[in-house]
Parts: sequence; structure tokens; C-alpha cells
Amino acid sequence: MKQVFKISLAAFLLLLFVSCNEVESSNDPVSLLLSAVSDPSNLSQKNNSHDSSRFSIQIPAYVDSKGGNDSNPGTPSLPFRSITKALSKSYKIIYVAPGSYSESETFPLIIPDNTVLIGDEAGKGLVGGTGSVYGGTGSTPRLGETVIINFSGTDSAPLTSRTIVLGNNSTIAGFKIENFDSKLINTRCAVCLEDKMGTIIRNNSISTYQSDRNGSGIYISGNGGNHSIILNHFTRNAYSINEVSQTYRSKVEYNLFQQVRFAVVVRVGNLDLGGGGLSAGKNTFRCYNFTSQILTEELTGVNVFARNNIWGHIPIQQTTNINDMYKDIVNLNNAVILTDQAVKDTVNCL
Repeated sequence: MKQVFKISLAAFLLLLFVSCNEVESSNDPVSLLLSAVSDPSNLSQKNNSHDSSRFSIQIPAYVDSKGGNDSNPGTPSLPFRSITKALSKSYKIIYVAPGSYSESETFPLIIPDNTVLIGDEAGKGLVGGTGSVYGGTGSTPRLGETVIINFSGTDSAPLTSRTIVLGNNSTIAGFKIENFDSKLINTRCAVCLEDKMGTIIRNNSISTYQSDRNGSGIYISGNGGNHSIILNHFTRNAYSINEVSQTYRSKVEYNLFQQVRFAVVVRVGNLDLGGGGLSAGKNTFRCYNFTSQILTEELTGVNVFARNNIWGHIPIQQTTNINDMYKDIVNLNNAVILTDQAVKDTVNCL
């Protein structure tokens, strides 16, 4: 019986390998199978019933800014140096080792549709080590930040400086993402969502460096939506999440907003910050030295769901004057902001 099982298993694995239609010639069968076993996300089932191949193995690319080279094949032992190179090869899964990704990159980094970029999720891009899926080329997992920094550069209007541009149904998780462009420009963003659907932004540390300038941690515009913004740490942003426009609702939950000008700017009302059917809430709006945490514009009579969150003040302090200091909410156009089940932050406001 055991022998039959072993033969069946071997036949299945062989069939799995033969049916793979996305494998580069440089990869050997053993590596492919081990990749699928060690990381189930590498194994995907096709939905096209007319395709004779029901399964395909997604071969990941590996990137290491310290031990890699862009002439390498992008394997764990011979990784690419830059994320830009891995993206140019049309990989759908990219694992990034701790290191700094700036000078060797071409910005903005445009993440194609259905692509997953993974760094140090456990440490939100700040720790490295065993928290990283890929620890680098050394004998032990490398410690340190997994940071993507855009210092400056000319970009297409109206977003004149972008670090990351996500495609439909793409994911970025486990990075410190920064836009350090010091120019006082109209729009500058760390992560940009423009006419896109279904992106996932998870377990990142996101900053635009200067909270007194017009920088957005996440900039949402166009006719997309249905995004998931989860478990991120936002700091030093003028607008941590800037909803300019979106057609479909997006969820925002389990995030920390700290040392920011505005945590969330709501202009359409399609951000569920808690209790609106998508989001569990649990966002922490931590006071600092600027005006408020939520700013609503052009939303007369619109419901903004912000239930079950953690605030700097209980009761929550609202104002209609954008110049008032240390308030939780600036409500400029009489939106209906639902903030029940609020909890007081354990860190006191300044």
C-alpha cells in the first residue's frame, strides 16, 4: 500500500512539473517542486476550463541589494540586485532581502497586475532576520531594514514624485516605503493607486518624510477601489491615506497613524475605517503636533464609517476649522462620521 502511495505521489509531482507552462529553462525540476512545497503561494490553479493545464507553478524571483547582481538568474543563491530588474522579467512573486533599494532602482517602481512583492512582514520592513521570507545570500538571515526610498525625480503629472505604483490585484507587504523628495510639489506619494482594483497593502512602514509638505503615504484616485490597507504603520506624512476619488469601497483596518498631519483624508466616502461592512476598524489614530486625524471634504450628508477605532481623545474632539490644533476630526462639510465603540489610546496626546 505504501509503495502504491509513493508511486502515485511521484506521478502527481511529475504531472505537476510537466503541466507547468511558466517555467524558465534555467530552472531545474527539483528546485521547482521544492519551491511549490515550501511556499504554497507558488502553486496556482488556472480558472480557464479550455486550458489543458490545470495547474502552474509560479517561480519566485529573489532580490538582494547587498549580495545580488542584475546579471544573475534571480535565484536564492544568485539573486538580482534590484527590484526593477525582477519586475522587468515578469515574475508574479518577488521575495526581497533586507537592504536599501534606491540608487539601483528606476522610479516609480510599477508593480504589474497580479504581482506579489514580499519583504519583511513580521517587522514591517524594519527588522529583517527570520521575519523575512528571504534573508539574503549570507549563511544566516540578514538583519536590518527592507527599505524602498525615492529621493527625487521627475514623474508624470499630476503625481510628480511616486515611489510605488500598484497594478490591479497586486500586493506589497513587509517594506519600509518612503518618498524623500524634498521639493514642495502638489502631489507626492509613497504608494499610488490610480484607476486600480483590489490591491493589498499590508504590514508596511510608510512615510513621505516631511509631514508639513504635500506628501501622501497612499494616494487613491480614479475609478478603482476595493483595496485592502491593513496592519501598516504610517508616520511623517501630510496625508497618510489620501482618497481623491474611487468608485468602489476600500477597507482600512489595524493600522497605526503616528506623527502625521492628517491620518485619513476622505473626499468620496468610500473608505471603510471600521464598521461599514468591510473593515473591523482597530486603527490607532495617535495624536501628535498637527491638526487632526480625519479630514472630510465635500461630503455633506455622507456617512463615513470609523467605528471601533483607537483615538487620542475620549470623547472624540471634532472641529469645522482646519486650523484648530490637536483635534481628532476636521469635518468641513457636515459629513456624518460614525465613531461609536471608540477606545482611548494608551499613549497620551502632546
